[in-house]
Formats: sequence, structure tokens, C-alpha cells
Amino acid sequence: MCAKIGGIPWEISDITQALNEPTMIIGISLLKKQSKQSQRILAITGTLNTGLSQYACSVKYLKYGTAEISEGITEPATSLFEAFKVTNKCYPKIVIVFREGISSGQVKVAVDNEIED
Repeated sequence: MCAKIGGIPWEISDITQALNEPTMIIGISLLKKQSKQSQRILAITGTLNTGLSQYACSVKYLKYGTAEISEGITEPATSLFEAFKVTNKCYPKIVIVFREGISSGQVKVAVDNEIED
């Protein structure tokens, strides 16, 4: 309850001190709603403070036929980076991404489609 009303019940200081740079940890999930239209829901959340205890989140409904998150992630990710900047007066220099929902057989496809060189 404390975190839901903006409180900070805990912090992880060892990780961010070791990184020594403004750091954001992002979690991404893509839910496929089972229906004739196969609607997809992209959910993304990211840490805002150095203690990794404050978060912002964004949800985007992807249009029918959207195959990969790379087609819809720009807007929600940008909103997270802007929220980080408001909190820290700078953009993160290190971004760690956790991508949920990929089976071992999908890793290569996800890397090829979701990560730019």
C-alpha cells in the first residue's frame, strides 16, 4: 500500500552505486488476447529513482496485425524516459531490460526484431 500512494518502503542502493551512472530497469510484457482479432497489449514499466523503488508504467493496445513489440514500443518507452528525466534531471545512461514472455525458441526472433545494432 505504501508504494501505491508514492511512499518508498525499501531501496536497493548496492546495485545503482555499483553502476555509478543513472540507471533504469525496464520490464516489458506483451499479452496476446485470445480472440478473433488477436489484439495485443504491450505493458512496460521502469524504475525512476536511484533506489529502484519508484516506478512509472505505460500500457498500449497494439492494432490488429501488429507482429512485434518494436512496432509499438516507441511511445510508451519515451514516456518512461521522460518520467525518469523529471525525477533525476537527466536521462538514464544505463538501461537494463527484462523481456517477459519469450520462450527459448523465440529468443533469436525477438533479438532480430526488437534490438537495433
